[in-house]
Amino acid sequence: MPGPRRTVRRGSAALILAAPLLGAAPAAADSESITFGTAGYELRVATDRLAVTTVRAGRTVLATAPAAFRFRIGAGWHIVREATGSTRSGNTLRVTAATDLPDVTVDLRITLRSDRYDMNWSLSGAQADALSTAYDLKRAGHWYGHGENSDQTVQPWPLDSGQLVDTGFSPASYQVVSPFWYTSSATGLRADTNDPMDVRINSGGNGLGEFTVTGDRPAASTVFVEDTPAEVYRDHIALVGRPERSDTPYEQYATPLWNSWAQLYGEQTQENVLDWARALAGAGLGGHALQIEESVIAADFGERFPDLPALSGQLGRLGFDLGMWTGLYMPETAANFSEAVDNGYLLKDPSDPAKPCLFTWWNGRQTGLIDLANPAARQWYTDDLKAQTDELGVAGFKFDTAFFDDRCAPYPGATRTADKPTTFAGLRAAVSANLAVSTIGYPFVETDMIGGSLGYPPPSKQVLARWAQAASLMPLMYASTSPTGVRDATTGEWVGYDRETVGLYRSAIATHERLAPYIWDQVQSTLKTGDPIMRPLFFDFPKDEASYTVADEWMLGPAVLAAPKLDEGTTRDVFLPTGTWHDVTDGKVVRGPVTLKGYAAPLGVTPAFVNFKAKGAAKAYRALARTGAER
Repeated sequence: MPGPRRTVRRGSAALILAAPLLGAAPAAADSESITFGTAGYELRVATDRLAVTTVRAGRTVLATAPAAFRFRIGAGWHIVREATGSTRSGNTLRVTAATDLPDVTVDLRITLRSDRYDMNWSLSGAQADALSTAYDLKRAGHWYGHGENSDQTVQPWPLDSGQLVDTGFSPASYQVVSPFWYTSSATGLRADTNDPMDVRINSGGNGLGEFTVTGDRPAASTVFVEDTPAEVYRDHIALVGRPERSDTPYEQYATPLWNSWAQLYGEQTQENVLDWARALAGAGLGGHALQIEESVIAADFGERFPDLPALSGQLGRLGFDLGMWTGLYMPETAANFSEAVDNGYLLKDPSDPAKPCLFTWWNGRQTGLIDLANPAARQWYTDDLKAQTDELGVAGFKFDTAFFDDRCAPYPGATRTADKPTTFAGLRAAVSANLAVSTIGYPFVETDMIGGSLGYPPPSKQVLARWAQAASLMPLMYASTSPTGVRDATTGEWVGYDRETVGLYRSAIATHERLAPYIWDQVQSTLKTGDPIMRPLFFDFPKDEASYTVADEWMLGPAVLAAPKLDEGTTRDVFLPTGTWHDVTDGKVVRGPVTLKGYAAPLGVTPAFVNFKAKGAAKAYRALARTGAER
C-alpha cells in the first residue's frame, strides 16, 4: 500500500509526493524540482519545464536538455511544458505535464532500481506519430555505443567528437547497431523499442543526443547508473545476452579469411579466383579460407563458375577452404526468384499481402527479402545452404544481410528483430566501428576488409600495410586486397605492390598467428563473461581521464595495448594508462600514466605494449616480443 501523501502548491499547480522508499533517499520538493533516488544516485525532475537530471555523489552524470521532450503529430512538432501534477507510489514516480496543445498532456513514469531506472512517457488526448527525448551531451561527458554509423566513411569516437545522424536506425538496419549508448560518466541509455528510430548525436554541432521513436507506442528506456563504463556495458549484456558459443574454431582465429570482393569486384570468375589463390599461396600469404563474394542464385553464376566442386578441390590443395557469400536478399534476376514468390517465402508488401515486398538494393536492382520468421521459408533457405556444403564443396558462408526491411510487412506474430574507404580515414573509421560494435554486444570483431573496399581505387602501400598490422592485433583478420597486386575497380588497370609490401603483410599474418593462443583464451573468457575482446582503454582503466578520448589505441584482452600507426608518417604519440608496461618493440619498461611523444613507428613497426600484471601477459609478450626482435 502506498505511504501517506502530502501536497505541495506551486502557483496554480499541485504536486503530490508519496512517502519515500524504505532505505532510499527521501523525496524532496522545492519551487522547481522533485528529488528522489536510491543509495547510489538521485533523480531531479524539473517541473517548470519538464526535465530529468541524474546525480551521483553530488555530480550530474546525465541530464535531459532544455525542451527535452517533444512529439510530432502529422508534420507538426510540439513541446512539453511544465509539470501539472505528480504522484509517487513505492519506487515509481508519475508526472503529468502540459503541452503546447490544449487538452493534450504528457504522462511520464519513472521506476527506480538500485543501479538503473526505467523511464517512459506517452501522450494523453492525442495520438503521436513520433516521440523525441533529447539529452545534453556535455553534462554526461563523452558518449559511445550505437554501433556502425550509417555513413560508412566516418565513425566518430567518442560519438560527441563528431556528428552522427541515422534517420533509419532500427533492427532492420544493414549496419550492426543496437539501441544502447553509454557515457564516460558511467551512465547508459537503452531504448526499449523494436520500432524504427531517428537518432542524432551532435547533429549540426548542437550538443544534443536526440532519440526519436516513431509510431504510437510510449517512448520507453532504461537508464543505467554505475561507477564505470564497463559496469554499464555488463548491465546491458545482462539484458540482451552474451554469446553462448563461438562457431569459429581456433584455426580460424589464428589465420586470415580472404574475401574476393575488394580484390575482384565484378570480375569474379572461377579462373580469376583460382589465379588469385595461387598468387597468395605462392607469396606465403596463407589463410584458412578463400571466400567468394557471390551467390549461387545469381542468374549467370553457372557461366562464371562452371565447376565449383573442382574449384573447391583446387583451393584445398593450396591450403584454403572454399567459402561463399549468402544473404536473405532475393533479386528479381535470381534463378529461384519465381519459386520464392510462388511459395510465399518473401516478406510481403504491406499494402497488398498477395505480393512480395520489393525495394531497390545497393546495386540498383529490385529485390525481395526471404522471411526467416516463416518456418517454410527458413527451411527452404537452410536446405539450399546444406546442399551447397554437401554437393558443391562449400565449407562455410559469409552471412551478409539484413533480416527485415521496415518497408515490408512482418510474418504474422513476428517481432522485428560495413565497407570502408581504401584510405587512412577508412582505416580509422574501421577501428572506431570495431570499438563501437564490440561494446554494444558483438565481441568477435574484425575490420571489413583489410585495405578497405567500397569501390574506391586500391589502397596505397602504406594504407594496406598499416591496415594489416592493425588487424593483426584484433580478434580476427579479414583480408581481401592482395599485396601481390589488384585490379583498380575504378579504372580497370592492374595495380602492383612491391616485395616489401608482401613481406610486411606476411609479417602481420605471422604476428596474429603467434598471438592466437592468447586470443583464444580471450574468446573463452568472453563466452563466460560477455566482455568484449577488443575494447577501449577506459574499460580497463576508468580512472585515467585521458583514455576516454583515445581513438587510435585499444586493449586486446586485459594484457595487450595495441597502438598501431593509423595515418601517414613514421611517428605517433602513444598514451599508456596507469601501470607498468613492456614495450614489445624494444623491450623497455614504461610506467604510466604517460604519453610517449613522437614514438618511432616506421612502416615495419607496429607499436604494442603488454601490462605484465594482467592475466595472460606472459603468453602475449612471448608472441609480440618475438615480432619486435625480428625487425
